[in-house]
Amino acid sequence: MKDSYLKLLCERTNKKNCIIVYSGTLAIESALFMLKIKKNDAVLVASSVCNSIINAIIRVGAVPIIVEPKNRFTFSYDDIKDVIYKENIKCMIMVHQYGLGQDIKTIKESFPNIPIIEDIAQAWDIHIKRQKIGEYSDIVITSFGKTKPLSYGHGGAILSNLEINNYIDFYDNDSRNNKKNMLPYYLTDSYNINFKKLIKKADTIVKYQRKIAQKLTFLNDYHFITVVLEEENNYVWHRYPVIVDNENFKVFINILDKCKVKYQLPHPIELKDLPFLENKTFKYINKNDRDDKKIIFIRTRGNKIRNIKKLQNKMKGIM
Repeated sequence: MKDSYLKLLCERTNKKNCIIVYSGTLAIESALFMLKIKKNDAVLVASSVCNSIINAIIRVGAVPIIVEPKNRFTFSYDDIKDVIYKENIKCMIMVHQYGLGQDIKTIKESFPNIPIIEDIAQAWDIHIKRQKIGEYSDIVITSFGKTKPLSYGHGGAILSNLEINNYIDFYDNDSRNNKKNMLPYYLTDSYNINFKKLIKKADTIVKYQRKIAQKLTFLNDYHFITVVLEEENNYVWHRYPVIVDNENFKVFINILDKCKVKYQLPHPIELKDLPFLENKTFKYINKNDRDDKKIIFIRTRGNKIRNIKKLQNKMKGIM
């Protein structure tokens, strides 16, 4: 991979150093290792994140402290202020979940001594309260999965102002003789990812996602509670979350199906039931009982504008 291409990735994430690894999950694991997270250290993470993030925390021997945000998606200061000290948090993984901005600046300024890993896998070119990707976090990680804005198909990246090379095995004699523990996750140059092309594609994808999300704001006129586009923020909207009353849920799902609008529902399996958490230590804090409402995630990537217009017309006079 050309250094000039990696430089582009660094510039867009406000970091100096970049290493490409085999997956976003391994990027998180490597980031935790870089931050010297040890066995039984507490790592804070939101309940809405991908299960593989929880798995990465467990793989390094740390304890996931899983907190449900009050808005269901991203942390606020109030969500975590008590947990930070009570659980002796050593690291926070902040995820721009569903492409919705996580206010990292406020949290970093409130807890400056706790390192933050910023996961931008579902977000690209995001701005939240005028802050940019990587501006306030210690390490940025991302995935190049096919559903992500940076869509290579596999692989991921670690980006930081910290020296990354000391922790990665580059399969050469120097790394073999290094006394430090080395991680053999480096994606070799034979893959030759063209990041200039990949970034251009991501910009196009995100532009379209925002366009779809803007079209969906008409749902605010109905009896739904939706995430509202805020003028000061520039979300990616990897998914557009709609929170629906139980009595309207099936009706709305039927309308989406008739209009061929693509969507997904939250994963029904509880974290405690997942195989990788069996016999493992973790804590689930502030889990809220919200059985009176359900979440539907409308896809912004893969949906067609004409189908969104059909949805808008279908909704008129129905609900």
